[in-house]
Amino acid sequence: MADHHPADGNIFVYTGGHAPHHVINVIDQSITVIDPRAFEGCLVESVECHDELERIEERAFAECRALKKIKIPGVKVICSSAFYFSGVIDVEFGDKLITIELQAFKSCSRLKRVRMPSVRSIGMDAFRDCSDLEYVELSEELQRISNNAFDSCMSLKHITIPLKQNMIMDDVFFRCRQLTAVDLAGGVQKIVSYLHFESWKNEMNERINQINHDLPNTPSYRKSSVIREWIESIDSRMRYYKFEHYRLLQEATTLLELALWKAKLDEDDKKNMPDDFSKGKANIATTNVDDERKYNRITSGASIVIKNILPFLELP
Repeated sequence: MADHHPADGNIFVYTGGHAPHHVINVIDQSITVIDPRAFEGCLVESVECHDELERIEERAFAECRALKKIKIPGVKVICSSAFYFSGVIDVEFGDKLITIELQAFKSCSRLKRVRMPSVRSIGMDAFRDCSDLEYVELSEELQRISNNAFDSCMSLKHITIPLKQNMIMDDVFFRCRQLTAVDLAGGVQKIVSYLHFESWKNEMNERINQINHDLPNTPSYRKSSVIREWIESIDSRMRYYKFEHYRLLQEATTLLELALWKAKLDEDDKKNMPDDFSKGKANIATTNVDDERKYNRITSGASIVIKNILPFLELP
């Protein structure tokens, strides 16, 4: 069922089912699903949904050429062709979105920018032929971008993607001739700043920035594979440096612990040095060395340093 409230002017309150063709501004009334083809071909210009809406079904807003703005903060799944060939310019996704299915925004030629802070899966041809799309920011949670997801986005210049191997499928950015800039989502730069040696940091920063030198001279049919190879290279090198960082940290921990023990033992030796050397010799003979070391490990502060200070040196 769908209701039109004349008292609210042009506002149409959607409660399910198929909407009349003439509706312009739509809000939902805490439903969880917008039905298949609910607004297909309607004159709707804007859609604002409550947090309770979780799913937009197939072709729900397909071919709504007048549609300009969508606010869907609670949606988790956008189904196949949900906004296919619509006129949408501005989409405000929430932080609950998980899946965008195939062709969901295909041929939305006026869409300019897309920011998806939580999406994990983008289906095949999801944004294909979005000719005005210039900037895409993808979630650190992203696991997969399917084939041709951004194919023929002729104006696409800048993307932000996470550092994950096996995430980009074939021809994701095919025919994206203007794509020249890539940023990494998440805290990659912060991790690099924590690396042990300055030479490691410099190398990683050079590798990260290399893509922005390579892409301008890369043919559009090669951009997807070049980005994929770049991600694999950075991820592999980052893993290596993390391993080396932890190894050096472990060595430093051992050396620090030994130094603290030695300092405490030397201090106790001076305090407990007997006046009579032969008497002291007898005392030393009866001392349990293991117990002494255990005691000095506790009182030297090594346990406190190792437990409470060294973890701050670990990488995220």
